[in-house]
Amino acid sequence: QSSGECLGGLEERLVKAPPAAWGQALDAVEWKPNTRTVMLKNLPYSYVSSDLADFLDAVGLKDFCVAMHMPMAPRGGRASNRGFAFVKFKEPEFALQCYHRLHGRPIGGPQSPKIIQ
Repeated sequence: QSSGECLGGLEERLVKAPPAAWGQALDAVEWKPNTRTVMLKNLPYSYVSSDLADFLDAVGLKDFCVAMHMPMAPRGGRASNRGFAFVKFKEPEFALQCYHRLHGRPIGGPQSPKIIQ
């Protein structure tokens, strides 16, 4: 599968400039200055690590990642993720960029319209 197929064309709909509301959303979150690891919640259960890597690449964050962990669990006789993943970045500013770029964004395309938290 190409990254476009994995993402359901999401990379074509991404807006590069963060909305003004993101600053307000960050105010509601306790952000520690040295945070390098981000937990991404509400991921499609069908995603595997390569799908998450493709998504991070589409939003310009993959090159700044040093590690990803996506816990898997059996579902209906096949393995699927548990709906969340941890992504560790090289520097704290990239973790903050991840929050700004992804919090509240759709993921998974029209078949799985989920919003990243």
